[in-house]
Amino acid sequence: MLQPLTQFNQEPPMENPYPPGCDPLHTVPLRELVEAYLTKRRRPVGKSDKGNIKKAFAFLAELFPNADTATFDGEALEDFQCFLIRKKNLKGEPYCRKYLNKLIGFVRDVFKWGATKKLVSYARANELKLVPAIQYGKALHENPDREDASLEAITATIKHIKEQQIVDMLILQMLTGMRPSGLCNLKAGEIKRKTGENV
Repeated sequence: MLQPLTQFNQEPPMENPYPPGCDPLHTVPLRELVEAYLTKRRRPVGKSDKGNIKKAFAFLAELFPNADTATFDGEALEDFQCFLIRKKNLKGEPYCRKYLNKLIGFVRDVFKWGATKKLVSYARANELKLVPAIQYGKALHENPDREDASLEAITATIKHIKEQQIVDMLILQMLTGMRPSGLCNLKAGEIKRKTGENV
């Protein structure tokens, strides 16, 4: 029966210079990670999303100025959530929960992309994914649900629109309940007459 070689003198293991949980092979400053995401991502980031991503990591830099991909873990993300809940906008009001969760989602997306490019360890990206979103009642502000526009408001608006095409689109949207994106992407071949023929 084989026995472990315990009788030999072994050198003590080297002390790990990195904090617990750090992966020295995947250590990139967060500012470099987000810059790489915005410039090297295969699908270009939209203008609105790019602004929100930059804002998310600007807020992150306020709380963790020297954070990198190795030290920013799930616990740090939870601290960041608490930080965002206390954050105020330019009007001195707290941000709404849905917007904060959107910013946190962008942070997760950047780490997930970084994992595919070997800038972030898959373990770290998955750890951030497991942190739950800010739940209802945790944030200080909740935006009210949007209400449908009344027929009177739509009629009053149409009177001031000069482009007939925009008027027709509004009427079609009102009659069918289509979303603006679906209406803009509508093709003539997708419209059928009462007889069943395509337009």
